[in-house]
Amino acid sequence: MRVSFDFDGTLTEPIMQQYAKELVIKGIEVFIVTGRYNELLCVMHGINANDDLFDLADEIGILHKHIIFTNRGDKSYTIGGSGLVWHLDDDLNALNDINRYSDVKGIWIGEDDWKEKCEELITNASTKR
Repeated sequence: MRVSFDFDGTLTEPIMQQYAKELVIKGIEVFIVTGRYNELLCVMHGINANDDLFDLADEIGILHKHIIFTNRGDKSYTIGGSGLVWHLDDDLNALNDINRYSDVKGIWIGEDDWKEKCEELITNASTKR
């Protein structure tokens, strides 16, 4: 089972980090899908590297191969068809596109029941297997 978190404004929040750690411990594949530039484009654009992202991924237990850089592209095109159960994000525009144009359920971290929604989708996906 696969789920994903946005990075900036989402996984940078301690409550999200704790939830991601819980999921990793349960054996769920946790991905980071970020609008940031990948390492090559960072160098080309003279932008600071993604050391903070990689360090936090290591701390949580997220594999580097599970970090997806969209290079400022639309996340819905990147994650559609990926097999992700859900994607947590702080950007309502990105979530609207994800829910409209992909088969992944986008969940806004500003909702009071975001965690319950995530857990329900995980449970539903588990029973379909």
